Amino acid sequence: MDNNVRTVRSYKKTPAIQVPATPDCISPFLSQPAPSSASPGISSPVLTSPDDFPTSSPTTVSAALGSPFNMLGNLTSSSSQPRLIQARQNTIQKLEGKFKRMEEFLGNSGFDSIGELLEILFYNPTRVGEKDDPRGVTHGLAVARFLQGKTKTKMSNVIDLIYSHKHSAPSPRSTQYHERHAPFSPSISPAAINHARPSLFTWATNLVGNHVHHEIHKLTVKDDNMHLRASANGRCPEESVKLVTWEALGKFSIAGLCEKYKSRAPVSWYLTESMAASRKNGVVITKKRRPHPIVQVGAIGSFILARNHYANGDLAMALGVWHFAAKSHIDVKRVYSRFGNIVSDTTVRKALDSMTGSSLARLRDSVRNATERGETEWCLELDNVQEYCPVYEGGILRESVLKVGTAGTAIRLEDCKPGAFDLQSHLARVAEKKRRTMTVETLRTDIDWTHVHATQSLHYVRVLVDYIPELKTMSKDVSARFRSAPTAKHRMREGRKTVVQPLGTNAKRETETQGMARAIMDFDEQMGVGSKAADKLLSWVRGDGASYATTLRLQKHLCSIPDNHQSFRNRIATPEIWHAKATMINSIAANHYGPATSKDPSSLSRSSNAAGFKRPTNLSKCDYYPTVRSMTLVWEAQVLDCWRVFLNAEPDLLSHFGCLAMQDNLPSLETLICDANTLVNRYASQDAYEQALSLAESNDAPPSMKVAVGPPATTPTVIEITDSDSLDLPTEDLPKVHQEVNDFNGDRVLANSILFLQDFGWWTEIAYAVPEGDIGRVFEILKIWIFAFAGSFHQNYTSYLLEVYCLLRYDASQDLRDAILNNWLVNVTGELGKWIEGDLLQEHYNRWLEDMVKKRGGDFDDNFYRHTLSPNVQHFLQIKEEIENAFALRSRGQTHTSPHLRHELQILLALFKEENLHLFCTGRTLGHAAFNQFNGGYTKLETDKLDDFISNSTALVDVITAIQAYKQAESNPETIQPQPGHTRSEDLLFHDDDIRHSEHMSPPNSSTSESNSNRSLTPLLSSASTQSKEDDDNDPSDSRLVSGSDYEVYLSDNQLTHSTWREQEGGVDGDKSSDEDESNDDVDCSFGSDSDSGVVGDNFYNSD
Repeated sequence: MDNNVRTVRSYKKTPAIQVPATPDCISPFLSQPAPSSASPGISSPVLTSPDDFPTSSPTTVSAALGSPFNMLGNLTSSSSQPRLIQARQNTIQKLEGKFKRMEEFLGNSGFDSIGELLEILFYNPTRVGEKDDPRGVTHGLAVARFLQGKTKTKMSNVIDLIYSHKHSAPSPRSTQYHERHAPFSPSISPAAINHARPSLFTWATNLVGNHVHHEIHKLTVKDDNMHLRASANGRCPEESVKLVTWEALGKFSIAGLCEKYKSRAPVSWYLTESMAASRKNGVVITKKRRPHPIVQVGAIGSFILARNHYANGDLAMALGVWHFAAKSHIDVKRVYSRFGNIVSDTTVRKALDSMTGSSLARLRDSVRNATERGETEWCLELDNVQEYCPVYEGGILRESVLKVGTAGTAIRLEDCKPGAFDLQSHLARVAEKKRRTMTVETLRTDIDWTHVHATQSLHYVRVLVDYIPELKTMSKDVSARFRSAPTAKHRMREGRKTVVQPLGTNAKRETETQGMARAIMDFDEQMGVGSKAADKLLSWVRGDGASYATTLRLQKHLCSIPDNHQSFRNRIATPEIWHAKATMINSIAANHYGPATSKDPSSLSRSSNAAGFKRPTNLSKCDYYPTVRSMTLVWEAQVLDCWRVFLNAEPDLLSHFGCLAMQDNLPSLETLICDANTLVNRYASQDAYEQALSLAESNDAPPSMKVAVGPPATTPTVIEITDSDSLDLPTEDLPKVHQEVNDFNGDRVLANSILFLQDFGWWTEIAYAVPEGDIGRVFEILKIWIFAFAGSFHQNYTSYLLEVYCLLRYDASQDLRDAILNNWLVNVTGELGKWIEGDLLQEHYNRWLEDMVKKRGGDFDDNFYRHTLSPNVQHFLQIKEEIENAFALRSRGQTHTSPHLRHELQILLALFKEENLHLFCTGRTLGHAAFNQFNGGYTKLETDKLDDFISNSTALVDVITAIQAYKQAESNPETIQPQPGHTRSEDLLFHDDDIRHSEHMSPPNSSTSESNSNRSLTPLLSSASTQSKEDDDNDPSDSRLVSGSDYEVYLSDNQLTHSTWREQEGGVDGDKSSDEDESNDDVDCSFGSDSDSGVVGDNFYNSD
């Protein structure tokens, strides 16, 4: 073996390990033993630079190198060689070694302070210029690894140690103790603060403040959704700015804003959350009443608006419009605008004007596109608006006035077949005069009585199921039967949402002929409906009874004008349903309330007094909702009493069905429906009424019609009256005490109850069919009401409903009939059970407008009402709900909650049971007798009412036919042929003695062709008149005009005039209509004074 090789024995019997000799180059280092406290796995960050130690100490450098050869002498306890493996140290020993080395290092580091050491350690070389990095490679790499988080100890640990160190804050004995509690000030630099903790706090606060400043700035940057301009202001074209629209405001969402701010401004979101949210065990808690995300959105939204007043799209614009819709006081809006929560009220008004323009522009585009396709896509709903404005402090020209106007809404038509509103097809059907074949009996038989009886039976079951707790499970099945065949007849398409666009109001009186004409012309202009479409398409105008009558009267007065648009010949009109319902309530009240102090349990007065309801002061014009509420309760109580009598339920229905439930013997739904059919026959039919008035008929009634007998009356009151008197309609609002004829052996009380159950049962059916959107069920009741109105005070509604019936039955094609029925009701929500009448929707809008008039003043044609309020009223109502939903607020009802009527119902049930209301008590009469309006109406229609209606309603057909023939001949002169079955045009002319010639002037804005067209109509119609052939060469303005009525009507100064009006206009003291002074009105033609509109003498054309 070589001499330089030493042999080392192992503890095991293995070959000896040959360890090479120590090289001479490292032998100087073996004389120094390694420090016992050295840890080979730990190195100080300052040891990476050779300049950190004095060059005169090689031993220190040797120890710092930590070479394994230092331990060769300590390998065994008996050997002089160092050990290669150091003995294991515990944590305390390691820490002690680190502190000793730190002590030695800080004592001999050569730095003035730790600050200088850290400043050199974290020296950040700049790249400005081309100077070399003064740091060594080891220095740079060590710092980079630490700052990049690649070491075990991270920067956050070091910062936390510094900030939490006991010497980082001044002690109470320190002269700089004021730094500990000094408030934060952005003007104080962190370098000016001595102690580490307040200095770090100031530095961190400035850093975060600058960061959130930039975050909010990024949120204010212009984009399509953030910057919503209220108006272009004329400084830049509208296409270069994003104007606010209702669609943009409709995107408002608190949840969406939360996600936006979280992602785009996370630090700002965290800070506001820390300020607004409560915490429990370190976990953020979301409260129910004031959720912190909503508070954060409000705060950040205010910050955004404060930084940039154009950045209003997130919150400020939507809330500003909401405050306007909620009618907040101007002082409230000013304060909240100063807070930065909303935009100013001036900005809101400008925005509303801009949105009005955009909404009406889209409406006109839609109308134009539909006209180009040859379709009618929108109809018009109109109604009068009025508000009485009293003057509390008098003076010259200061007096209380009733401000009136007309409001309209464009309703989009859905589910219409192409060509449904074709004008020529409709006029051809009108010219056939098929309505002349209508008789009273055909009208009665056209009612689906089987369906009406079935729906009444189902309503009786509904009332019982809602009252009996044990039958509540059947409620869904009952509702399903109403919504399915055969009960359902013509339901609207489910899920359909009606699109509406309110129009600007005007100050026209729509109950007057001239006012109605100007109002319709104004609405046509707003909708973009022109004269071009009038030659091919029908337009649909809807309104209450007065508006409907005025529209028909307007068409009659202007029938002689050839132009379809100016004569309104292309219009079809329908009366709306809600006003018909309200009128029927008045009719039922006048018929069934009876004397105010009546003792008759069948009278509504007796029931109202017992239940504590207020009797209407004016029975011909009741307060709608309170009256309906009381009538509904009385009707349901009477229905339940009929069930009690039929089921022989003792002591009451609740106990009866409770016993059946205990016996598990509850009836099925089919059984209840079968029993309800019997109840309707016995207590709500015409046969039942006639039977109740005669003892003989009651005794001879079949088992299904026989009513249980009660005790006979003791002292009936009698008086002689004739049969003809019994058919007379009541003539006073206050009913008289009724007295029966001699030998009366019927039961007047039971008969009154039967009529009320029948009449209000029909009203209940239509009231339930409307929300369901079943227009087929509604129309069946309207056909019944033709007879009911004919037998009441409200004769005008008989003519209204007859005209609608003839329109749908005879004058309309199948497609037009379906189009009208499919759009007679509206649903602005698209939800099931939310269908309402069109006039009720307009009434909701009117109430909002009238309330604004009361607060602000002005007229309905002012710019504020016409452009700012009225066209946006639907959006005002919607945005309030949208804001409530966005803020997770529970939907709040628009009316006061009515208290329950359980106690009142029990009182009425006890009253009816005690009085034996639904038992036949022979000879019973208590001074109240309801009139059988259906039977009386049938008699009146059969006598003369229907014939008069047919005669009056077909009076214009010949005129329309002649004008259409003339227009066709004008376009093609070679095809002038009289149509068979039509009245000849010369038969429509007046004799010379009946006509006074006057100059026929064309409208100022009409073209020459239109003027010649109007004046060339007369020669065609007067070809067989008494005028000579030479007269045909005379000025057409002196020719005769066609009259569509039985009166002498002619045109004078472009006004439709009656012969009696001529005398009034020619007189010195003749009165002029208030509308005639409006010579600058933008209407193509003027119309006669409404003060004489009643000269036609036809109730059909008079307003209700």
